[in-house]
Amino acid sequence: MSPPRMLITDLDGTLLRSDGCVSDADVSSLVKLRDLGVIRVLATGRSPYSFYRSISERLPFDYVLFSTGAAIADYADGGRFLRVCHLSSQQAVEVNEILSAMDVDYMVHDPFPDNHRFRYRDSGRQNPDFRRRIDRYLAFASKLDPLRFTVDAPKEVSQFLVVLPPQAAEPFWKGLSASLPGFSVIRSTSPLDHQSTWIEVFHPDVSKSRAAEWLCRRLGIQKDDVLAVGNDYNDLDLLDWAATAMVVENAPEPLRKRFPIVSSNNASGLSEAIEKWLQLL
Repeated sequence: MSPPRMLITDLDGTLLRSDGCVSDADVSSLVKLRDLGVIRVLATGRSPYSFYRSISERLPFDYVLFSTGAAIADYADGGRFLRVCHLSSQQAVEVNEILSAMDVDYMVHDPFPDNHRFRYRDSGRQNPDFRRRIDRYLAFASKLDPLRFTVDAPKEVSQFLVVLPPQAAEPFWKGLSASLPGFSVIRSTSPLDHQSTWIEVFHPDVSKSRAAEWLCRRLGIQKDDVLAVGNDYNDLDLLDWAATAMVVENAPEPLRKRFPIVSSNNASGLSEAIEKWLQLL
């Protein structure tokens, strides 16, 4: 009897094509994995609200890792949360004070399941992607008073999100990571303009790889039996963690240099990765 296995794939830029749809080939490949007894996991940076609003069709997955692993849901069981990691009030105050002192544009998100709601701190500098995200979620956004937040912080928050213009993103990410050693600080490319950088600050137990490891332990799956497929920097820890990892052709060059490459998200790259993996088994 073969050991239990798992596929973990990113959503935007990996499974989803540029038109926001999933190819028939990728759907067929995911169904094939089900027939082979492989657990299928979708790992996305999206909140539950964003995911369910954008994905109207039911996808052939067993579990979903929301918000870069901050929440793990049993997708086959109606999206029931299995694990959620929040920042405490004390942790939130610490992060808020550091970000406010750095004078950057950032957002602080409510706890799950309402983590699409947020308050934002606007530096007043030109930052179109930051404004774009506020406009997109205007019904759920309100201004943040950093000083008031320090003395009247909520019991829990899900995360902080810093939005940076394309230039100087990497030095800031490294500096913020050094300033917040007790937190998970994760970099990704903006899904809105595909140029700006988003830096998310989570509870220290949050990342795609930590969520995957937790789920594997729960299901009795070894990481040697896991395939991970991704396309961006917030997939990096997952790609490093999994025994087999591949990136789609549209991934940034640093990722393409580190991992085997399959076709792009617009050419059913996930299906190619699955077929290559199955040939190795």
